[in-house]
Amino acid sequence: LPLRTSVVELAIESGTSVRQIAEQVKTEGVEVSPSLLYWLFRLSGQARQIKAGNYEITPGVSAWQLLQKLARGEESLQAVTLIEGWTWRQWRAALDKAEFLRHDSRDLSITQIEQVRILSSLIEKETGRASDRAMISSVFHNRLRLGMPLQTDPTVIYGMGPSFDGNLRRRDLRADHPWNTYTRNGLPPTPIAMPGKGSLLAAVQPARSQALYFVARGDGSSEFSDSLEQHNRAVDRYQRLRRQAQ
Repeated sequence: LPLRTSVVELAIESGTSVRQIAEQVKTEGVEVSPSLLYWLFRLSGQARQIKAGNYEITPGVSAWQLLQKLARGEESLQAVTLIEGWTWRQWRAALDKAEFLRHDSRDLSITQIEQVRILSSLIEKETGRASDRAMISSVFHNRLRLGMPLQTDPTVIYGMGPSFDGNLRRRDLRADHPWNTYTRNGLPPTPIAMPGKGSLLAAVQPARSQALYFVARGDGSSEFSDSLEQHNRAVDRYQRLRRQAQ
């Protein structure tokens, strides 16, 4: 039989099992033994490391190479051009034309352009690390969907205006105003910053997760938790590390 000469686009959804991936590989025409791939994942202990995403599978790939690609999350890189100075209508049109983006808007809690602007401004202020933006967006989407307050400090600071002296105190978190996401549910009434392209994309394409909490690690990144118990343990751990570093 002639070898396949074209690249195969393999889309792995979150929660897909190893057996389902093996069957998907067969269905998509990747020339790798499904049973060999299945057992390699099981025996190598990397079954839990599979990362959802879109992958380009080149002709002649081996089962082991495919396993490593999926375990490392080596997704295909595709670009969408967003030009500063465009109107929001132009931004939205460009995103709609990007077929490789997930257009699962029925699952999103943010549907209006103004809400996207507001949410992306929160993401912009919460992290400068590009790799964390989609997860922070996921936390906000999950909280909005469940009716939980966002409880994000940058909104409180924004609402305090010139009275903020660099220290955020508990009484500040309890002082109600339209931008206090501790005392009020939902999004604040306006954006709190000018979001960049990465934050805008994260707002409309959040990571798929159950995370409801995150805490800064101190190195610019964040640790995400699904439950309050996990979050409290993470907070305690990083507070101890900060004290030890002082």
